[in-house]
Amino acid sequence: MLFKKQAFIFIIQIFFCIICFAQTPIIDSLKKILPLLTDTVRINCLNELGFEYSNPYWSKSKYVRTDSALFYTLQAQKESQQLKYALGIGTAFQNIAFVEEEYGDFIKSEYYAKLAIPIFEKENRQIELNRAKINLGWYFFHQGKYQEAMEIYQKELPFYQTIKDTEHVAMIFLLMGLNLTSQGYYEKAFEYFQKNFNTQKKANGILDILYSPERRADLYLGAGDTANALLYYRKVAAHASEHNIILDYSSVIKSTIYTLQKQYDSALFCLKQNLLFVQTSNTDSLFKKRELMLNALDLLPLYLSLSDFDSVIKYAVDPLKSFANGGDIDNLMPVLKNVTKACIMKLEYKKALYYVKQLIAYAEKTGARPYIRDGYLFLSDIFAAQHKIDMAYGYRIRYNTLNDSLNKDNYASRLAAFDVITKMNTEEKNYRDQLKITEEKNNAKVELINKEKQLQFYVFISGILIVLILTTVFIRNIKLKRKKDQLQLMMAEANVSLEKQKKEQEVTQLQQQKTELEMQALRAQMNPHFIFNCLNSINRFILRKQSSEATEYLTKFSRLIRMILNSSANTLVSLAEDLEALKLYLELESIRFEEKFSYNIQYESDLDIDFIQVPPMLLQPYIENAIWHGLMHKADQGHLDIAISQNDNMLCCKITDDGIGRKEAQALKSKSAINYKSMGMRITADRIAMLHRQYKTENAVVVNDLILPNGNPGGTEVLIKIPVVYL
Repeated sequence: MLFKKQAFIFIIQIFFCIICFAQTPIIDSLKKILPLLTDTVRINCLNELGFEYSNPYWSKSKYVRTDSALFYTLQAQKESQQLKYALGIGTAFQNIAFVEEEYGDFIKSEYYAKLAIPIFEKENRQIELNRAKINLGWYFFHQGKYQEAMEIYQKELPFYQTIKDTEHVAMIFLLMGLNLTSQGYYEKAFEYFQKNFNTQKKANGILDILYSPERRADLYLGAGDTANALLYYRKVAAHASEHNIILDYSSVIKSTIYTLQKQYDSALFCLKQNLLFVQTSNTDSLFKKRELMLNALDLLPLYLSLSDFDSVIKYAVDPLKSFANGGDIDNLMPVLKNVTKACIMKLEYKKALYYVKQLIAYAEKTGARPYIRDGYLFLSDIFAAQHKIDMAYGYRIRYNTLNDSLNKDNYASRLAAFDVITKMNTEEKNYRDQLKITEEKNNAKVELINKEKQLQFYVFISGILIVLILTTVFIRNIKLKRKKDQLQLMMAEANVSLEKQKKEQEVTQLQQQKTELEMQALRAQMNPHFIFNCLNSINRFILRKQSSEATEYLTKFSRLIRMILNSSANTLVSLAEDLEALKLYLELESIRFEEKFSYNIQYESDLDIDFIQVPPMLLQPYIENAIWHGLMHKADQGHLDIAISQNDNMLCCKITDDGIGRKEAQALKSKSAINYKSMGMRITADRIAMLHRQYKTENAVVVNDLILPNGNPGGTEVLIKIPVVYL
């Protein structure tokens, strides 16, 4: 919401700051000269008054009233029709479209924009024509007509690139990025945001003082660096307060800062300050109502975070009606998402189903993939709560498929942001280094000039000293200069070496951050794979009508899921926590296979399992593989041993089963009608390899086939070595 508000301000600044005059007069001056004007000049003045009254952000007057704007604009339209002044009519239509936008009626805005475009085209007013078309694209965007909006932006971009109008080029890049973001194409959207940022690098006004730090904050946030994102958001808030830019903008930024810090009460307080400002502002009721609707978009997620679901439903009522009536589908979908989630949390599934069906209908019509994904998840949760397992499972599959695609796109966008930040920091560092070198050179020149003047003074005073003394002084000065140059050279080389070391350290730190992101992505793929298997087991108990087994299994499964969720945000957990999770997992599998195998977990007595850190659920896929492919096919009861020990700086994990062995398991697998790829094993292998790469140790995973004295297969032994990491 914050980024869309920024885009809205940016569009207003570019499109509406010049309509009839080179400089926008204040309202009092316009009203004073209006009675003295006639014909087309009077119409231009009326249109300018309409603009000044309708512009809540950049007007120089404190009187911002869209009802007055509509009054003067309709007067301009009437007099233009009497004089058959086409340009005045077109400008009036464009102003009416802008007023309707302020009221939140994008259907009417589209209507009046389409009336203005043919007039500008017929009058050969190229500048006004291009502006009106991009305005139309903005109205399409809010109505969820993302494809039509994108086509307009792509057609209008070459015109502004040709005339080298960087402000409009940057603005179009921003709109294209917003368009793609709403559709869930994050990687492509990031490319346009970056083009926008590069085009706006030179700050030409107060808006750019805000805009540049905020884009920097967006980049850091996109790369997962919350600390630096907060730093730049605070700069934005400071600039907004210092320059008194858009009185409510500072409160919105501060709310964002508090939200990132999970201080939801403070964030809510800032937004309520903003609401108070809107309610007490000197604007007409329709414009004030629209601003309150937009602020609800920021309030609803905060109330959800505070678990105040009644307030979510309360504050969603008016926006749902307002956005739907005005065709503002892009803002309607997040409201539907929030109110659906609130109803689910309140266990009001009938209401939730009503809202989620609307959400999916709008999302599928507009192509807004993130909201389609959210809708599938909500339907899965609702049907699961209503014990409609087949329908819940079907929507869960749809959610997983779409979510994987969106996560892949979003992850690529985060990596791109990470690379841009690295490049940006390198450029800034090089620039600072160059400034430092230039300053040192200038100081050296000044010092040299001072010494030369001093030397000239002494030479002038000495006059006609004998040649021997003059020669001696000259030789001495040359030697001093050489020593000085050598010393400066040594100092410069030392500085270069020091800066090189700092640069290498920064690159190493950035690489570690990138590695951690990749580890989190792999672990995120791991968890759905494991959860899917457990849900299938619960489903099997239910289908067999084994209610007591299903209840016991579900209880243990919920404990295990809670443990996984608690550790999901951490790259490493204690060995004690991980062993507890493995034990719970083995209990689940033992119940599922009706005590077909026994197990034993042991570790060395001197092993400090509370302080040793390991990646969560790293051994689980190997244990699962031993059960499914080794012990499950054994005729009698099998046994599984898990032994943990430490050898120097490596943690050794041995998993041994007395199952049928890999050779026979492979033969059974080849006879099966369906072959499943072991995604868990592949992901775990990648995690172990990445862990060794991070700590620069040798990767070691060994699988041995065990043979009985009679030559028959005796099971499988897996040896895994990972670096020892202490808390």
